[in-house]
Amino acid sequence: MAAVYAAALMCISALSGCALPESRPIPAVILTPPPGDLQLIETSADPQKHAGATVRWGGNVIHFERDGAGNALIQVVERRLDADGRPIEGSASDGRFMIKATADVDPEFYARDRIITVSGTIDGGVTARIGEQTLSMPVVHVSEFMLWLPRYRYDPYWRHYDDHWYGPRVRFGVRMSNYQNSHRRH
Repeated sequence: MAAVYAAALMCISALSGCALPESRPIPAVILTPPPGDLQLIETSADPQKHAGATVRWGGNVIHFERDGAGNALIQVVERRLDADGRPIEGSASDGRFMIKATADVDPEFYARDRIITVSGTIDGGVTARIGEQTLSMPVVHVSEFMLWLPRYRYDPYWRHYDDHWYGPRVRFGVRMSNYQNSHRRH
């Protein structure tokens, strides 16, 4: 099922002339952690101390903005990475980090809650005010990134039929209908 979905997306992207983020192969620097595998929790306290260190981090996009020089600044809530370098949705987080991209990037690709993994070097830190709290976040100057498509779950109990074909289901004197058809008037 997933292979059919991926093939359909690749065909659609080929016809539309634009590449989907996950239609390209996963870069090697995303698949494998860098030497030392420096983690966000180790750098959050003093990002300047680790300036120039290579990292591979990922998570969910929270905010996109541009600085005065036209660089894209993307705030990300960090998540643990799986064996392929993909952030594990719902996993524990050690905080936030900022992505700095000098290339011309389209903000539509970096919408809120988009899943991303980046590889790059630490370029100091920045402080941001989140509610009433001031946070220090490391800034990663990106050399390679991977935007991930959402994963869809297979639910074997979801019914792909209309009540019209099977008639009403009656249990204990109450008509039960499919939740997907409950908005229609019969």
